[in-house]
Amino acid sequence: MRWLGNTVIQRPAFFAASLFALAVISSGSGAPPGRAELENYPIAFGAWLYRDNCMRCHGPYDEEELAANFGTLRKLKKAVEKDGCSTDWASRFGGKFSNTELTAIVTYMWQYEQDGAPDLPELPPPAAEEQPVFVPETEEESGYVLEETAKQSLPPHLDMLVKTRPVAQGGRLYTTHCYRCHLTYEKARTGRGIQPEVVERTIVNGKTSTQMKPFAVMNGGELNNREIQAIVAYISVWEQFDAPPAIAPVLMTPPATDASALKPIGIPRFPAVHGNAGRGEALFAGKCSVCHGMRGRGYIGPSLVKDWPVVRDDLYIKSVIKQGVPGTSMPGWSEGKTILSPEQIDDVVMLLRENRPGKR
Repeated sequence: MRWLGNTVIQRPAFFAASLFALAVISSGSGAPPGRAELENYPIAFGAWLYRDNCMRCHGPYDEEELAANFGTLRKLKKAVEKDGCSTDWASRFGGKFSNTELTAIVTYMWQYEQDGAPDLPELPPPAAEEQPVFVPETEEESGYVLEETAKQSLPPHLDMLVKTRPVAQGGRLYTTHCYRCHLTYEKARTGRGIQPEVVERTIVNGKTSTQMKPFAVMNGGELNNREIQAIVAYISVWEQFDAPPAIAPVLMTPPATDASALKPIGIPRFPAVHGNAGRGEALFAGKCSVCHGMRGRGYIGPSLVKDWPVVRDDLYIKSVIKQGVPGTSMPGWSEGKTILSPEQIDDVVMLLRENRPGKR
């Protein structure tokens, strides 16, 4: 038994005995246990599920220690079920895991957090590789170029530096993955005046109607969660001090030019936003007019009766409504206390498009 805050954590002794029994079964047969056999041993079953489903974004458990910030096993399970991850994993929320599978995964993480890496038997081989959660639609069959950049070998001391210092890792990853389009960060300054969470979201999801592809593994990219956060840390430190962080030059040397890496990246085709301007007018009056005026001509906030000088004004307006404008009183309307449904946001988008000067 161990105390954590005001919560008593009981570690059933049968967990250790179960793993021992499973190891005996595995070694006796000369082959790893199958799924049906593994389901009787929650920690090993959870380790297997974590490896095949969570590592692609988070890496090995000891790299992020996902359970460290949760005071109880129940809170951890709720976070994995819904809203604590980019994917809702519970089957009742449209995810792929049953309650038994969720319980096994959080049991594995919790046990790891309390007692360190558990002793595990040989686990079954990975399940058949699944398609990414998000695959952007492209006009060309080739779509996005997802080829992994060749990894440069590093001396042991630099390899350890990259593994233990997020800013150094982020600088190297920026140079490896972002230099192709943005060149050095000093030239691009793509994070200037932008909140770190917005930078992270852009790296994760890409940027609509540009060649900025999604880099998150769950969106078809090649970077896990820890790597993306390292790039954000590098950009944030650069902007905080208005100067490049002190990183060994060898880590900031761009990789040799590879002709295959210069192939054009397919721009995703997003369907046009469809909504009802009449319903949008009622929503605008109730939610938006207090800042933008009853007719959208501006009050506390700017006038919205204008042309939108972007390639896809429907997507741009929708993005601003959903995410808000950092540093202003304009909130994001897709989360928190200021929630509009996706359909309602589309209705407001149609209203604003209808109110362009050329449309009146």
